[in-house]
Amino acid sequence: MKYKYDVFISYSRRDYVDESYNVIPGNAIAEIQNVFDENGITYWFDKDGIYSGQEFIEIITGAIAESKILIFISSKHSNESMWTAGEIFEALDGEKAIIPVKIDNSQYNKKFKLLIRPLDYIDYLENPKNALKDLLRAINKVKEDIAQKQREEEKLREEREAEAKKEKIKKEISVLAKDCQRLTLQQIDVVNQIFEKQIYIGNTTKICPICDKEVSISSNFCNRCGWTFPILYCIDENNTYPLDEEQLSIARTNWCSIIKNMKTIVEKITKEQLNTEEGKKIIGQAGDFLKEGGLVAFPTETVYGLGADALNKTASTKIYAAKGRPSDNPLIVHITNMGALDKIADIIPEVAYKVADAYWPGPLTMIFQKTEEVPYETTGGLDTVAVRMPSDEIARALIDAGGGYIAAPSANTSGRPSPTKAEHVEEDLSGKIEMILDGGAVDIGVESTILDMTVTPPMILRPGAITKEMLTELIGEVDIDRTLITPDSKVKPKAPGMKYRHYAPKADLSIVEGPMELVIDAINQMSAERMAKGHRVGVIGTQETVGRYKADVVKSIGTRADEATIANHLYAVLREFDDAEVEYIYSESFAAGGIGSAIMNRLLKAAGHHVIDA
Repeated sequence: MKYKYDVFISYSRRDYVDESYNVIPGNAIAEIQNVFDENGITYWFDKDGIYSGQEFIEIITGAIAESKILIFISSKHSNESMWTAGEIFEALDGEKAIIPVKIDNSQYNKKFKLLIRPLDYIDYLENPKNALKDLLRAINKVKEDIAQKQREEEKLREEREAEAKKEKIKKEISVLAKDCQRLTLQQIDVVNQIFEKQIYIGNTTKICPICDKEVSISSNFCNRCGWTFPILYCIDENNTYPLDEEQLSIARTNWCSIIKNMKTIVEKITKEQLNTEEGKKIIGQAGDFLKEGGLVAFPTETVYGLGADALNKTASTKIYAAKGRPSDNPLIVHITNMGALDKIADIIPEVAYKVADAYWPGPLTMIFQKTEEVPYETTGGLDTVAVRMPSDEIARALIDAGGGYIAAPSANTSGRPSPTKAEHVEEDLSGKIEMILDGGAVDIGVESTILDMTVTPPMILRPGAITKEMLTELIGEVDIDRTLITPDSKVKPKAPGMKYRHYAPKADLSIVEGPMELVIDAINQMSAERMAKGHRVGVIGTQETVGRYKADVVKSIGTRADEATIANHLYAVLREFDDAEVEYIYSESFAAGGIGSAIMNRLLKAAGHHVIDA
């Protein structure tokens, strides 16, 4: 249900105005309203008291129904009022949360004291200042419980709709194969999933699902391994007809990474090995995979990337299929030298060269107008291209071995925490890609800063280790894109991470903001409430605070004295909570300046921007 108000205030007017109907100075009800106004709490309040009879029933009951919570101002007058009694019973009937606030020591109306007595009440009389804080905390808790219930209901509804859609597809699509080569039920289910994704790959080539050879779209079999391509038919109520060539191409191309149980090669390699025969052999093999249109995961100084030939549209499309990544989410093209930039960037402003001199190679991506050399499959349909020159030596060796232009988002299943170790890549992508280069743990731990060079002044689209302060000192004015593009927005993102939820653990993640003492108290209180209901709870703290939390799983993300440690451990900690099978995670918030901006950007994306004020 959509609510119009957070709170319905049930009170006696005799506690609010005097006999001349003038507001009593400093009265508790007025103070509560002031606090609500200051903190953005919406409320319904019968200021004039003009309603009676049927009009009262229609207006008051409607207002209660549109409110999440009923605040009962308990006093001598309200406890004797038939009107407040009626409002309380109406709230109880509508299963509303009731929060009593006692402004004197009078007893509840005997008609409903058994219903209210078990409820915790807020004692305004004893300490008004603390009472107002307790009231805000209680309201926010109820709001969060309602929001969580709504999220759970929405998730259940979406799951039911997805299942219904899946069953409908199964009834509408049948799969036949030439030469009596039948697909298994499992393969049919995979095909159904492919059609739901609708990843466009073009109409000129297709990929053999057995050996990955590219063959002509008009060919019915692979001349390398002999695979016979199946023919897909759609069956509606009246007709049976073959799917069009684009739909066939979608299915056939993606079978290479989904249907077959691909054996992913994992090779350990260090920077010291690069100039050895063994190292050259490993990098050469990985480069060959890329040149042949395959996928290779590799370490960079930021996170592990999933590489493909950026100038091969079919190869770029394989990235989307392997990750389950939306096809309008652009990829970053990785290069190793400035000479390579001219081939893919159409207009390079002078300021870009200044930035490149300072921060390339390094954790910085710049956006330019693209040339025709870069396929739209790589740029997510945009006329711009994102380019980065990594500093990691293994990454640079692979880029050169693979042809010089490697499209590489983070090497994880789309939406999951980015990988900072090869084990994370294996967990998400084993069996879907050709090779993983295991170069150990990465240095930074969060993705590169993205700077849009197609606008003036340049604009940061994603914060990272190269901070706004560093860029401003170098080139002067730099903007930050502060807009949030919602998942249903028709606006296309210029950069990875702008539109879609990312980095999310399996558990429900909330960020708690405020003074540290209040944050700790709030997290411990919410954790205790969740655990009392049988839920498994995790807490993200720092070295300075981790010992003060009480939850099922408490983890330190680093130290506030060096926020680079926090960035480095962020994704690994989120994945560890998945392993611990927690259901709810509460995290401290972090400073918005420097690399703290990158940390909060990733946390907010992981939490779906769910922030709780302590």
